[in-house]
Amino acid sequence: MDVSRRNLLVNSFSLLVLVVLALSGLGQLWGGFLGFSRMQLVGMHTGVCYLFLLMVLVHLFLHRAWIIAMVGGMFRKDEAA
Repeated sequence: MDVSRRNLLVNSFSLLVLVVLALSGLGQLWGGFLGFSRMQLVGMHTGVCYLFLLMVLVHLFLHRAWIIAMVGGMFRKDEAA
């Protein structure tokens, strides 16, 4: 997969995360207006949080090479010195 296509995929994924969070917040407000009980709202919020955590883990998995290179660069000794 070339870099531009991968960046498009990552940006689309990040946008999806933001949309899910926005819909979660709107769902909380709308659920309160519709008269859902507090426990139903907590259950829905927990489900959305688990979904968000899963998306973050997938995001980190997609970026694992970049994260490994960044962390490895922090501990690499300067070869010029």
